[in-house]
Amino acid sequence: GTGDGNGDGIQDIEQDAVSSLIWSQQDDIDPTYLTVWNDQNLKQTQVATSQDNLPSRDDISFPFGSLALNFEGINVGASTQVSVLIHGTEPINGYWKKDVNGNLVNIAETITTSDHNTLITFTLTDGGRFDADGLANGRIVDPGAPGLITLNQLQLSQAQLAQVSPRNAD
Repeated sequence: GTGDGNGDGIQDIEQDAVSSLIWSQQDDIDPTYLTVWNDQNLKQTQVATSQDNLPSRDDISFPFGSLALNFEGINVGASTQVSVLIHGTEPINGYWKKDVNGNLVNIAETITTSDHNTLITFTLTDGGRFDADGLANGRIVDPGAPGLITLNQLQLSQAQLAQVSPRNAD
């Protein structure tokens, strides 16, 4: 690649507010990369991916593992829009985080897929429901994971369908 995962024309390594790294590496398979940035140009620290400590829910798979990072220097109580670009072909339909009560919630606001890339956007607020440290302190702590929720398919034979009459029936 060019080292410019978010496509802004500046090498990611030269920007504190953009991080690009290998998401997962498997034997004999090209690595999957991710790029993460935010709209407030906040410094991102302690950026890491992991296959450990994934949220646990039977109906959601986390094919890439989890992402952890901190956003530093935000105004106390302010919000930032986060963009996570995954360079890979695994299907994703959500970005999952635990809220302050431990509930697993899909916080993705948009998910766009094109050319083997998936872009996920969501908003985090300092001290808000999805700031893992729970404090309005100028720092957002963000562990989360892109995932694929698999809904159980309802079999037609098990469904009871309503009987309807044509609109003009007597």
